[in-house]
Amino acid sequence: VTYSCDPGYDLSGSQIRTCQENNTWSGSNAVCTRELTVKNITQTAVRLGETISLMCVASGSALSIVWIGPNNTARHTVTDKELSPEQFTSMLSITKVARGDNGTYRCKVTNGVKTISTTTDVTVLESPEPPTATHVYISDDIAT
Repeated sequence: VTYSCDPGYDLSGSQIRTCQENNTWSGSNAVCTRELTVKNITQTAVRLGETISLMCVASGSALSIVWIGPNNTARHTVTDKELSPEQFTSMLSITKVARGDNGTYRCKVTNGVKTISTTTDVTVLESPEPPTATHVYISDDIAT
């Protein structure tokens, strides 16, 4: 038996299974799951002390979404929202951005069959120095 999935679905398990002499099937059960896609819609530059929100949108079924920050650290300040039965958005918010928040962030999505990810680079910008006041005094008095 040869298995295949309709367009937009991924096959997991054995594509070809054969009935064996011992009356069992070779390979493993074939299952079709909705094709997995992910995209970033995100802000990538932020000033020190401000808040940044990174967002990715994933499509598929039975999704698990994890954000991974610089130095491969998992980030947990995440809000996930179902947009439709097979489309989800995941937002990572970082408040009071520090220099250490600079780097590459990865949105990793899995559906139990396949894992894909997308990345975005966050640039932390230095805050501008506050203006300094310069006072100049002009006097009409001339010393004689």
